[in-house]
Amino acid sequence: MHSGFEFSKILLSKINIEDRTFLFSFPKRNIFLKESIKKLGLLQPPILLKTDNEYKIIAGEGRILALIELGFEEVHAFITQENNPKKLLFISFESNAFRTLNLVEKADFFEKVLKFFSIEEAISFLPLLGFTKHYSWMEFLKGINKLISEFKELLVKEELNPRVIQLIAILSEQEQKKLLNFYQKIKPSFSEQRKILHKLFDLKKRYSFNTILPDFLMEILKEEDFNIRKKRFLEEVFRLYYPNYSKKLEEIQPYIEKFKTRGIFVSPCPYFEKKELEVRLNILSEEDTVKIDFLKENLPLISKILRKI
Repeated sequence: MHSGFEFSKILLSKINIEDRTFLFSFPKRNIFLKESIKKLGLLQPPILLKTDNEYKIIAGEGRILALIELGFEEVHAFITQENNPKKLLFISFESNAFRTLNLVEKADFFEKVLKFFSIEEAISFLPLLGFTKHYSWMEFLKGINKLISEFKELLVKEELNPRVIQLIAILSEQEQKKLLNFYQKIKPSFSEQRKILHKLFDLKKRYSFNTILPDFLMEILKEEDFNIRKKRFLEEVFRLYYPNYSKKLEEIQPYIEKFKTRGIFVSPCPYFEKKELEVRLNILSEEDTVKIDFLKENLPLISKILRKI
């Protein structure tokens, strides 16, 4: 333990549990610690800063909250009267060195560093958090701090692609809540998150939408069936983003479906990059040779598809 500490019993009611000047745990760790404290008691005393009228938590927020929830009235703690916020922040960080910080905690800690240190000094902290000394990582961490708590939770659960953080951070709190609805209703994969978000931002600019998710897209998210909801949403975004391609695809779809009913699969090149078709049919028995006859009879349809693309 650091020098300049005394070990005392403190009333929990005298501890300011709202002040998080030196704290950065996310989510708060009391829910993980209650069972441990019930079984084994408090193994590691918290560290508190003594001020004129109260105590502030430097380390051990989760332990203190767990004790309060369990009905304890007192806690043995290490007390300091250190008035240098830089040193106190170091103590808080070192007290959490036993565990791996998640991205939200790293971002919160770095935000506190920026309050007490110059930017040049703050950059030197990045390697402690697992980043290189580059301003882009500073902006990345700042972006995390602009996320609403629900997106932070998704990030901790590894359900939010870190590569879209800077995009989401641009949005207002209201817009983020709208976008959260999309995440909850569509449950996009990491690759889908990048593709769809970039398209939504482009569409907002292209069509002068006043929101990232216009009402007609929000309406689709109300569909009860998950598979239908996701399919309709993605199709609508795709149609808006590639209007000419979508129109042509819609025109040739009936012809493609006609072949498909006979076990013949006609596929144009992605986005009609080339004026060509892939035609596939499986011949598994003599009876399947009728597919060849059907294809020959309907070659004019193949020509029609080629002309349209």
